[in-house]
Amino acid sequence: MNYQVFADNLTYRTVMTLSLILLIAGCRSNDPLERYLAKTSTIQGFKAEIEITVGQSKPESVSIVREFPNGLSLSARNSRLAFTAKGGIDISDSEKLYDLLPPINPFFVPPSRNGLNWGTLYMIGFEAPTFRKIFSEKLLKADGQKDGISFYKFVYKTPGGDASYRFGFSSEGDIKSMVSEEPGFKINYSVKSYTILDQIPPETFALVPPDGYVQLGAPVELIGLSQGLKFPVDQLIVPTGKTRPTMKKPTLFAFINSEDPKAAETKAWLKARSKSVEVVTVIEGKSDSDFSIEFFDNILTGTPTFCLVKSDGIVEGVWMGFSNKIIQTTEKELEIALKSLKG
Repeated sequence: MNYQVFADNLTYRTVMTLSLILLIAGCRSNDPLERYLAKTSTIQGFKAEIEITVGQSKPESVSIVREFPNGLSLSARNSRLAFTAKGGIDISDSEKLYDLLPPINPFFVPPSRNGLNWGTLYMIGFEAPTFRKIFSEKLLKADGQKDGISFYKFVYKTPGGDASYRFGFSSEGDIKSMVSEEPGFKINYSVKSYTILDQIPPETFALVPPDGYVQLGAPVELIGLSQGLKFPVDQLIVPTGKTRPTMKKPTLFAFINSEDPKAAETKAWLKARSKSVEVVTVIEGKSDSDFSIEFFDNILTGTPTFCLVKSDGIVEGVWMGFSNKIIQTTEKELEIALKSLKG
């Protein structure tokens, strides 16, 4: 992986990973993790300064203000992001541009057209069940101490091999660091400062653009590719001679980058699948013969991505990647999903 390219396109997804775990705690327990857990449901909010390092690239400094349950403010590289339950605003101070965003969905952020490339939609920082399960169900294992910091590690499986989260807590239960690592990919989060807030000024999450700033355009629509969400069929760009998919029966949408080395194999696999399910191919970039979609890079974390959509337009399942091992698993899970839809 080209770490520098990744760092140059640092996403707020990485920032929001830490947003959730920065629920600092303290209690009578001597165990740092127990102290951390003690106040996770009692604080009103916090502000923090975070340093994020992707691989060997230059560290990125990010400021976070969080007010539970819906307030979020981020700033980095002369760009600012503010969210409330009513919507959000993405501001580039260097370009004097702003973009209005739809209301928060607890699991997604809409694609960014401005400032940092943070819009991956998958908003890990708000996916509370993931980290709460890791913490509260004791899935973290003690992993040593250094300089007064106690480390805990959670290991999980990925198609490429073992991956892990490693958290560092002070004796008072303050989280000091997190390392997210998987084969060939590593992100370090270092907490430089953290303050619990009892009151947060309303202007912190103001959705009013600064004077003299220009709006990019009409507010973007929230696009989600996750089970249980409505598939954004209206966002598809329809090529000449074709009609928008009606999805009267289960449909498998395949998001493909034509320059991907596995593109030809992917298309051959899809052709075989078309015998059992309606297949619609969505190509990155403009296409005269295939469907495409705006913000392709923002709504996907990788290609190919396969999205099974039910006849009511709701996403039934999402699969990503193409290798002999991965695609075998995808085939089995897709078959099970299709059988369940047929009853």
